[in-house]
Amino acid sequence: MLRPFHILNRSRFHLAGWSLLLVCLSVPPAAAQEYVDQNNRYPILEGVGLTEKLDEMVPGDLVFRDLQDKEVKLGDYFTGERSIVLTLNYASCPKLCGLQLGGLAQSLGRTDLEPGEDYDLITISLDPNETAEASEAVLQGFLARFGREVDSSSWFSLRGTEENIRAAADSVGFGYAYDEKSGEYAHTATSIVLSPEGKVCRYIHGFDPDVKTLSLMIKEAALGQSGSAFDQVLFFCFSYDSSTGQYTLAAWRLLRTCGALTVVFLITGIWMLQRSRARDESQ
Repeated sequence: MLRPFHILNRSRFHLAGWSLLLVCLSVPPAAAQEYVDQNNRYPILEGVGLTEKLDEMVPGDLVFRDLQDKEVKLGDYFTGERSIVLTLNYASCPKLCGLQLGGLAQSLGRTDLEPGEDYDLITISLDPNETAEASEAVLQGFLARFGREVDSSSWFSLRGTEENIRAAADSVGFGYAYDEKSGEYAHTATSIVLSPEGKVCRYIHGFDPDVKTLSLMIKEAALGQSGSAFDQVLFFCFSYDSSTGQYTLAAWRLLRTCGALTVVFLITGIWMLQRSRARDESQ
């Protein structure tokens, strides 16, 4: 049996613990306080976000440098042959870019599409001071996340001036900001699917893209260039839901199509039956 003073001491200990916890929760971390203004807002995030610019063209005359430090233009990759998956990241990103590119590589590796044949990948570094060595190291790391052997020459890492990086980002609605205190870039985890000519087609959000959705996005972007008849029928039966970021079966469209086909078959069948009867009677 506990004596009264033991119960009292334990109650005081619990009260002190809860008080300390409430104090900790009520005081923002010092690191967070450095970024908020007097209104408890984060000014750096005002320019960060995403504005979807579907059907907009990415400027092909923007100049960058590849891993061999050779000067290239974005338009050099708009060959009209394959869809393009565009990402904007940077090598020294402490966490977000790694999660995004790693998840993208894993999902792409589980599709039935082949980089270099069905699509190309372009990563533009947000950091104008990034070195080719840093870009190469990051690229090789994420190529390994595909889970199978792929053509490494189909993933292009580009570096450029702040002006050209910003112009490319603005053309696809990708808002980002540099924080001088931490030396990091604030940005969203978003990739963009372009047509073979560089037109914005779809946006890929998050760290773990749905494999089927990703495959359909890339195929859709290529329609008119290398899309098969099966792909066109498939996209007729599936519609893209912008609220979920996925393709869903367009039930009403499918039912309407099936109904129309049924009527056509019935009319054709009746016509053939009547024609057969008329031929029998004439004999």
